[in-house]
Amino acid sequence: MPLFGKKRLVIGPGIKPGVRRGLFGHVDALGPQDIQGWLLDAADPMSRLTVTAYLGGEPVGEAVCEKVRPDLAQMLGVPAACGFSIAWDFSRLAQVLSGLPAAGTCPVAVLAPDKTPLASVAQVLELAELRAWVEGAASPPPCGVQASACEVAADLERMRERPLAVRERDDQVRVLAYYLPQFHPIPENDEWWGPGFTEWTNVAQATPYFEGHYQPHVPGELGYYDLRLPEVREAQAALAREYGISGFCYYYYWFSGRRLLERPLSEVLALGRPDFPFCICWANENWSRRWDGSEHEVLVQQVHDAATDEAFIRDVIPIFKDPRYIRLNGAPLLIVYRLSLLPSPLETAQRWRRICAEEGVGRIHLCMAETFELSHPHNYGFDSAVQFPPHGNRAPGRNHELKWFSEGFSGWTFSMRDVVADQMARELPEYKRFPGVMTSWDNTPRKKSAGHVFLDSSPEVYELWLRHAVDIARRTLPEGERLVFVNAWNEWAEGAHLEPDRRYGRAYLEATRRVAAGACDWRTALMHAQALGALSGEGKDAFVREMRQHLDRLTLVNARLMEIMGEAGLPKQWVKAKPGRPFWMQDMPVVPGGRCCIDQVNAVMSPQKQSVPVDGCCKLYLCGWAFCPAVKLAEDAPGYLLFVDQKNPDAAFFAPLAHRAPREDVAEAFPRHPKSETLYSGFKVTVDISALPPGDYHPCFVFRTESGATLCQGEATLEVL
Repeated sequence: MPLFGKKRLVIGPGIKPGVRRGLFGHVDALGPQDIQGWLLDAADPMSRLTVTAYLGGEPVGEAVCEKVRPDLAQMLGVPAACGFSIAWDFSRLAQVLSGLPAAGTCPVAVLAPDKTPLASVAQVLELAELRAWVEGAASPPPCGVQASACEVAADLERMRERPLAVRERDDQVRVLAYYLPQFHPIPENDEWWGPGFTEWTNVAQATPYFEGHYQPHVPGELGYYDLRLPEVREAQAALAREYGISGFCYYYYWFSGRRLLERPLSEVLALGRPDFPFCICWANENWSRRWDGSEHEVLVQQVHDAATDEAFIRDVIPIFKDPRYIRLNGAPLLIVYRLSLLPSPLETAQRWRRICAEEGVGRIHLCMAETFELSHPHNYGFDSAVQFPPHGNRAPGRNHELKWFSEGFSGWTFSMRDVVADQMARELPEYKRFPGVMTSWDNTPRKKSAGHVFLDSSPEVYELWLRHAVDIARRTLPEGERLVFVNAWNEWAEGAHLEPDRRYGRAYLEATRRVAAGACDWRTALMHAQALGALSGEGKDAFVREMRQHLDRLTLVNARLMEIMGEAGLPKQWVKAKPGRPFWMQDMPVVPGGRCCIDQVNAVMSPQKQSVPVDGCCKLYLCGWAFCPAVKLAEDAPGYLLFVDQKNPDAAFFAPLAHRAPREDVAEAFPRHPKSETLYSGFKVTVDISALPPGDYHPCFVFRTESGATLCQGEATLEVL
């Protein structure tokens, strides 16, 4: 058999229809000119991934996956330009061969961006014959070992069962979020502030202090939850995992053997659920009346001495031994919030390390929070530091620019944009430091008129900051220790929360997922480039490559939308409407008997046939159902959700409904209609309404039918304020 075989061996796609997550790929053919195959991200089939070919562990070629693959496009239902052709780099091949033995065999591997080999027909090349081929001394000689049909089948089955995970790459950066356990009543809080006091008490009572002040922050789909409920903790972990969060960092309140707010973590440890990574940050301050700003009144005193050092570390050693506990290259991670309160941090660190070694924990990784102007962890015997914004803020105040409702405000306001610009311009430290970002900040619910507020906070600004932090972690931290911390998962009374609220919905989570997956939108890429100043070298090449990928993706998306609109009978461009009928209804029949309803707007129940005000939202999370007679619906049935301006019907905003959700309740409520029309009537969609002018909008639904398109009127009106 010739070196590469006379016939191209093509292996079928190893991805099941309907799969929406993970990397999938395959090497289809190994030829004398190139290596051919495909690689795609099921969550974003139009993204451009890069693959690298290796011979004996050394790279010998690279290519971008951008060739159109109709077979995969048909299976996924979207354009899939994911094929690659890696041309052999003969000069590189010769260089690699010079370092390999004269005889024997050597495998060829193609690796995805996460360094995981793509499934393939096993290829093992004879070195002597490969060397002769490269040197051109002979035509491709007979050699090579091809996999058997059984091996190929087994290889494909493994690929189907275990997709390559985007976040399991060598340069992976784990995003961790601080987690506050203050959302359940405890006897101490009942005694100090009244029965039933939790963090929600402050959150719900918050009021704005100036024009445009976003208060109160009202929780979205998770609601005003109680952390004593296991299902709440499970829902939090599921949401975090879905959006790229790698783990929680629980605040740990321990005072000379006395724990406060310990129940959520204790139950996580006892039940083994949720199965989600975590670590702890020792909140080693005095427990004061900080919930209402009276920090001078100490309620539980924190004592620091040799005895409490030992008692504390022995208390947390069982936590370190939990298999879910976050480790850095095998060492459990422990963060101390205020290292400056320890009388002798160096002795404390030595004492902790000795006890952990004696108790079988082994090496531990000690990290100090950069709070109250503390830095240089090695001076204190610690391994690393972590940024903890808003500590270290150097942005100028903005109080003079605001129109105040309250003349007694004694706090400060800052611009979040100023903060991010300053952070991106700072020099990197000479010690190991984990970057930290915050979603936003406003602690007036706790501090009242003495609070600090960061203006201009938005998912877009947060995404820019997080992207920069991930880049810094990837460039400066060693493999296995690349962490970025977000303040916070649920600091609602400080305005810092990734959890959805009624204003932004899941927008902060979506921004996190984009950064974690390396798929920021083009606006973020541009802002990042502008903030970094002049680009050159690798930075410029990376930016140009990323912008090209975004433009290619937008081109493909636009082409696909135009195709769908054409199939559905919708106009491909703005047209003049016929008298009395808006443009989007030019030739569209309205089928009687259709039913639809928006159940929830940003996780809030929507009253039918009433106006639903949407105040200051950039995005809407909508949940509801819609169906029309004689229109069969499947999980992937195409359609559109339209918002029609009631005062100007020609003004319509539409969003595609890519997926449908089963609604057994709707099918049962309309038994006269076939289940094929009603079961997949549900939808859950997040739509960007930032471009919508204020007004009243009526929701409509357009379904594709054999004759064109069918319109279904909605049951509620959305009022954008």
